[in-house]
Amino acid sequence: MKIKNFFLISLILLMSFPFLIAGEKKDIVEAVKVNKLAELLDLDNDMISQLINIETKLKKMRKEYQENEDELVENLEKAIEEKNYEKTDDIIEKLDKLEREHLDESLKLRRDYAKKLSKEKRAKYILYEVKFKSTLKNKIMEKIK
Repeated sequence: MKIKNFFLISLILLMSFPFLIAGEKKDIVEAVKVNKLAELLDLDNDMISQLINIETKLKKMRKEYQENEDELVENLEKAIEEKNYEKTDDIIEKLDKLEREHLDESLKLRRDYAKKLSKEKRAKYILYEVKFKSTLKNKIMEKIK
C-alpha cells in the first residue's frame, strides 16, 4: 500500500509541477481528481495509468472544442453585424453539432473506461464524476456571487 501511495503522490506531483509553475489551477484540480478516484476505487497502476490517459484525452478534447467554439462564435458575431441571418442559422447549427459531438465523445471515453471496472467500482466512478461536476459548478457559482 505504501508503494502505491508513493506512486500516486509521485504521479500527481509530476502532473502538477508544470502547471504549478504556469499557475494552471484547472490542471491541479484534475490531478487531485485523479488521485481521489485512484484512492476511492483502489486502482492498480495500470488502471491509474489508463485514467490519466483518459483525463489527458478529455483535456485535449476540451481545448479543441473551445477553440472551434470560439471560432464559430466569432463568425456568428460577424454574421450578426452583417445582418446575414441565413449565415447565422448555419453557424448556430454548427455550434449545436459541435457541442453534441463533444459531449458524445467525452461520454464515450468515460463510459469505455468505466466498463473496465468492476460493477461496484463502475458505480462509484460514475457517482464521483457526477458529484465532482456538481461540486465544481457550485464552487464556481459561489465565486461569481
